[in-house]
Amino acid sequence: MKKNLIYFFILLTLITGCQRFDSNYYFKSLEKLQEMEEKIDSDLYDIRVAIKPVSEHEYIYYITLDNAKVDLNNLSMLVYHDVDTTNSFPSIGYLDEKANIDDEVKGINLVGYIEKKSDFELINFKIKVSTKNFDNIHVITLDRD
Repeated sequence: MKKNLIYFFILLTLITGCQRFDSNYYFKSLEKLQEMEEKIDSDLYDIRVAIKPVSEHEYIYYITLDNAKVDLNNLSMLVYHDVDTTNSFPSIGYLDEKANIDDEVKGINLVGYIEKKSDFELINFKIKVSTKNFDNIHVITLDRD
């Protein structure tokens, strides 16, 4: 009986551990971000986006959040862009642990890829930055070159 009880607790731990990060939450959040029209910026930190060719087949883009004026605890970020791609959209705090920006961690970089076969001149990024205290949406448009 003790042995079965131990197996039960191990199984229960595995099941609850695997459900900790819900991919449905990621996709629902991405869908909401895609549909959002309102832009909310913040002066609590700096956010930058850069894109450049990385190979003959792909562009790479970087989203950098740094220079935080306050500690940003339980931080999550989600990126969406309007170019049709087979790659997923980068995030932190949706399918993995949330981040903290403080005296030890100065910033976060998210990286994504876009195939060069994609037809676009401009790319529109929507970036959601969330903590327990706020949800900010940043809209940034870049030329692909």
